[in-house]
Amino acid sequence: MSEIAKKIGHSIPSATVLVNQLEDLTYVERVPSGEDCRNITGRITSKGDKLVTKMRNEIARNLAGIGAGTNERPAHAPGVRPAV
Repeated sequence: MSEIAKKIGHSIPSATVLVNQLEDLTYVERVPSGEDCRNITGRITSKGDKLVTKMRNEIARNLAGIGAGTNERPAHAPGVRPAV
């Protein structure tokens, strides 16, 4: 968990909450380490991998639109108001 926390720039408890939520949504799963049963490794599931691929493609499309000088605004997340 400390490695995840370091990479996302948050505390270990915050990273734990995030991983718990991702696990509840079945985007990641916890797998015990073969070396030390106290050490748990996180692994992305196929559902999580599909989401990551979808997000990367959407980001690439948005960046391509910006690079092409379009005035299109990217779609906002459901339940989030777009900036005016």
